Amino acid sequence: MQVEQYHLEDILPAYQRKDYLLVPLGLLSEILDLAIDVDTGSGIANGFVFNESNTFYLDTSRNEAIIKGINKSYDPALVYVLDDDIYIDARLISRWFGININVDLFSSTVKIKSDNDFPFIVRKEREEKIARTRSQLNTDVPYYPYHYEPYDAWNIPFIDQTFEA
Repeated sequence: MQVEQYHLEDILPAYQRKDYLLVPLGLLSEILDLAIDVDTGSGIANGFVFNESNTFYLDTSRNEAIIKGINKSYDPALVYVLDDDIYIDARLISRWFGININVDLFSSTVKIKSDNDFPFIVRKEREEKIARTRSQLNTDVPYYPYHYEPYDAWNIPFIDQTFEA
């Protein structure tokens, strides 16, 4: 699986049905760090894509998809609720989320691209920037010369104070 320039080790199961390919919405959202929760028991998925203004709501029992507050109709044959996830046609997900999912069945690869930055890429770049900044910081411990003070059983207290007027 390749997302933008990153090659991921994740496996994305998919089912081919007629001329379309069904991919799991919940697993895809998890891999791409999209804020979409999938409830297979009720057949509902909701959340947002890329930013909070891009809301997403899918109710498979009513064949209803609401994207950015707008009702979108879809062919119910393109959406299946199975025990583990909600499987949706890759082209339909591409249209709803504004991403490009290119599946090559012969080489068993999935390439995903988008004009927006995926959240996991933003996080990865932020972590790399923090690591670069930390590596440039001066982490050397200042050198203080060692002074040996012999132990005395009894000593006069010493106070170091400075007064200014």
